[in-house]
Amino acid sequence: MSSMPDEDERLKRRFIELAQKSSDQSRYSYTGFLSVWEQELLSQAMRSYPQFAFTACGGYPHAERQMARFGSPQGLPGDEPFPISCIKISPLNRQFADPLTHRDFLGAALALGVRRAVLGDIVLWENTGHLFCTQAMGPYICEHLSQVKHTGVRCSVVNDLPEGAGPRIAEGEIVAASLRLDALVAAVFSLSRSESARLFREARVSKNGRPVPGGSADAREGDLISVRGLGRFIYQATKRETKSGRLRVLIERFQ
Repeated sequence: MSSMPDEDERLKRRFIELAQKSSDQSRYSYTGFLSVWEQELLSQAMRSYPQFAFTACGGYPHAERQMARFGSPQGLPGDEPFPISCIKISPLNRQFADPLTHRDFLGAALALGVRRAVLGDIVLWENTGHLFCTQAMGPYICEHLSQVKHTGVRCSVVNDLPEGAGPRIAEGEIVAASLRLDALVAAVFSLSRSESARLFREARVSKNGRPVPGGSADAREGDLISVRGLGRFIYQATKRETKSGRLRVLIERFQ
């Protein structure tokens, strides 16, 4: 069985191949939807090849899963939109619908036999799911997805999310004992250090999309920290040290 580092290196080589293909053929090339960790691997790969331009998009601002596009409008004849569709999945009868979760919508989509890479984020709004997917997969999902959990649903392609839907990001300042991940998690979510440590033992914490086995490592500026069941935040910077030796830290928290 291949090790995780081997899989990471193969993915980096794939990114480089797509970038080279875009350059050789003078056209855009695209990845599927990438997890946060895969986006980090993309950035690592491209740092060694600054001649290749790329951008990323998830279909709406602050999307977690994003598609990368190689090539730039400056080097190619014109711009083109990312091949992303948004599928609105709404209950046929709201009065008798089950309360539907992100897991329910994702499970229903994956049950169609599609790969995870063709699916982006799922944004919930008033018991309706808005599923971002590759444009090529949109018609298939609309035709075949008819039930989520025990609820009958209808699917349609929409241009935008409802007003107010999607993540909101609030910039804030916390006081933490240190920049250790377990200290930051404790401060952000108002937990004791023992409660924070338990989250790491239960493998509920990830940094930049990769699970973190322990909380002793320090956060770096720009790190995205996710805690399953509690939320996610970005460590921005350390503002100053307090008189008691603690740190005033700037974060962006997803709400």
